[in-house]
Amino acid sequence: MSTKPSERSTQWLRAISASGPLLPSLISFFFPPITLSLFTPRQVINDNNLWSFLFGIWASPTSFSGHISRAIQTTFVFFLPASTFQHYWLWLFVATLRTCVGQLLTRVVGWAAPQFFSHWALYEAFGGYGPSITVYIFLNGGPSVVKPLFRRLHKASDLILLVCLSALFCWLDDSPWTYGVAILGAGAIALALWVIRLTSDRTLHPMLPDIQKQASPPKLKMIIESAVLALFVISLPYAIHDRLADSTITDMPPAHSATSPLLDIIVLSFPRPDIEASMKIMATTINSYLPHVNSNVTLSVFTHSTSHTAFIDIRKLFASANITFYTDADEHPDYWSGQYLHIAEAFRWAVERPTHAEWVMLVEDDFPLCGGDRGWDALKRVMQILEARSSSQGNTNRQGGFIGTGGRYGISPLASSTC
Repeated sequence: MSTKPSERSTQWLRAISASGPLLPSLISFFFPPITLSLFTPRQVINDNNLWSFLFGIWASPTSFSGHISRAIQTTFVFFLPASTFQHYWLWLFVATLRTCVGQLLTRVVGWAAPQFFSHWALYEAFGGYGPSITVYIFLNGGPSVVKPLFRRLHKASDLILLVCLSALFCWLDDSPWTYGVAILGAGAIALALWVIRLTSDRTLHPMLPDIQKQASPPKLKMIIESAVLALFVISLPYAIHDRLADSTITDMPPAHSATSPLLDIIVLSFPRPDIEASMKIMATTINSYLPHVNSNVTLSVFTHSTSHTAFIDIRKLFASANITFYTDADEHPDYWSGQYLHIAEAFRWAVERPTHAEWVMLVEDDFPLCGGDRGWDALKRVMQILEARSSSQGNTNRQGGFIGTGGRYGISPLASSTC
């Protein structure tokens, strides 16, 4: 008699815990204003906002498949022995990994190795218990945890079961970066625990015969194999989609005046100790923008230093190109000669030119346009957004846009209306 109340209370606690994934879906249907937003690493990296980082596990899905995923997550949370507290810590683990990967594949490599730059590593949104469940299953025996919960899965292959569960959650939530990072993190932890146990066994039992020593975790090989295969399976549809997707070319908005260009790209340059390296850097940046120069887009190179040898040599190298080189010789003894003054003088020069452009884009001389035509198309989309906002709000409001956040500096490039 004494066990029945305990079993009932346990069932109630499990039911309450299992409501965690489904509750945000219900709230989004009946009380949309109080829903939590999904988490993206940019909220932490760019905005220093930890709200979604801490509570994104209870964020509301934004798609029909996301709601289906929450229903499946509820079933797993009800049957799995993990507590809400464990799911929450695993959520923080995955969110932290996503933030680190987002930082690595955008700001860190954006300047040094742009070929590794990945927009979605930073901007992919996710929420719910799916990533936590995936990590928990990988770290706690894999299929041996799931099979007892569902009788029909008893005969399923361990490897296929882990891969299918990972792919199911990933595709329903449409979050390949999130689940890929979760699987990699789980595999890394499983490998680290295996090494620690193996080392501790050898250290604590040096005199025992091999038959009496603890065996290493038996399914590590299966977990690693499942992780590798799962990463391949979940990424395959996205890779195929990217290959087959038709790229839509964006048109650059027309200039408002027939006598003035729409956009003036100004490359800011300042002397470096290594003149030869400085010339190579500047030439790479200039060459990345030069193919897109026309009557609607102009290119200028600006310096506020009168002793910039690399600037003088680059001007000779591109003497026949349609580029304006300008050395600002103004002196400002009352102001510190630094980046702020350099930018201010560049804007002043751009506005005071006889035929100044409607928009000015500032680019540091070590920030070439990446991606070729795709990178230029992204810039044109930003220009369309800025033009649309400027038209709707009138010329009295200044508009600005920030494109690309890789590298050591933070102005690559900056577009600002000069109207």
